[in-house]
Amino acid sequence: MEEFLKRAFQSGRDVVDAYFAAVKGASNLEGYTGGCGTVGDAGLPYPFAYALLTDRAKSEISFRRFMDSFRGVGHITLLKVMPAFKPEGTPEDIDYLAVEIEVIAGFPKREGAFNKATTYFAYYYGIVTVKREEGRGWKIDRIDLIPEDFLCAPYHGWAYLAEGLVGIVFGERYGLIDKIDAVEQKGDMVTVYASKGDDRFRFVFVRLANGHDVLLHECFYRDGKWVEASFLKPEDQVFKLSILNPQIRG
Repeated sequence: MEEFLKRAFQSGRDVVDAYFAAVKGASNLEGYTGGCGTVGDAGLPYPFAYALLTDRAKSEISFRRFMDSFRGVGHITLLKVMPAFKPEGTPEDIDYLAVEIEVIAGFPKREGAFNKATTYFAYYYGIVTVKREEGRGWKIDRIDLIPEDFLCAPYHGWAYLAEGLVGIVFGERYGLIDKIDAVEQKGDMVTVYASKGDDRFRFVFVRLANGHDVLLHECFYRDGKWVEASFLKPEDQVFKLSILNPQIRG
């Protein structure tokens, strides 16, 4: 533990990987269904995960409250991690990473015939804010997660599908584009290329486990390269996974 605490992570991605590697094997199922004895490493990994928080984060949440935030959780798997949009003016020592996780959790135990030792799978996506601290390397400053609904996306509207969102928001609503030129999918990443006259645009999405395409990056082409941009109006930030999204800020 002492050697782990001394380690200074050299990138935000490294500390996010380390954090979720720690909580993956942890469980806090006291009072909850699931398991047949000790699950994983029980509470042993939590101090390692807590050590990866910034001083500011630890000043706001005690270790006890940190452990309590995992009540009912028996296993966590990090499914995706990738760079998220970084608003202009963000200090160099702060970064944002988009993540998706899979959680295996139990139900609160109760008396009666339906008190079965069952568990369920749940999925969340969101943003991990990381910060570089002097002499300590990168640490986790906050984690903001949104639960996924498997009975909603992507069959209930254009906003859940990359091509539909680009066409309606950036085309019909904003008039930024005239047409969609191509849609490319590589694994979980969906990229929509669009244009208006000589202006070219690229919109990058991540496809979640429930089929929801979530916008990560808006770009325009200038001087032979793609340049990060932010075209969405404040009221439409809900369509993008960024720190500006009111679901994240809330």
